[in-house]
Amino acid sequence: ASSWLSLQTRDSNLFLSVTMLARLREPLTLERAEGEPQTKWHVAVSQRLKKHCSCTPQKAKSKILGFVPILQWLPRYQLRDWILGDVMSGVIVGILLVPQSIVCLNKPLL
Repeated sequence: ASSWLSLQTRDSNLFLSVTMLARLREPLTLERAEGEPQTKWHVAVSQRLKKHCSCTPQKAKSKILGFVPILQWLPRYQLRDWILGDVMSGVIVGILLVPQSIVCLNKPLL
């Protein structure tokens, strides 16, 4: 008797060992590779982080500027040229939107 089991599929023949089928029912166990040195968990974690999570100064700067966009335009802001227009815009928006939002708060919901 043969120890191989043949399963026919459309594309190809799939051969599975009977002993392999028996091993599939056993629980999986993790085994350390032969000759692999024992390392402490924090050393292994730091090595993996260094390998997969590299942070260059350019990446760090990009992330910081993405979270705080004022840092991008504030150094180029021309205070004497733009401050009057920005203050006037803020006052006009405040005069229009504050009363409008107060009215919306007093309306009953339909």
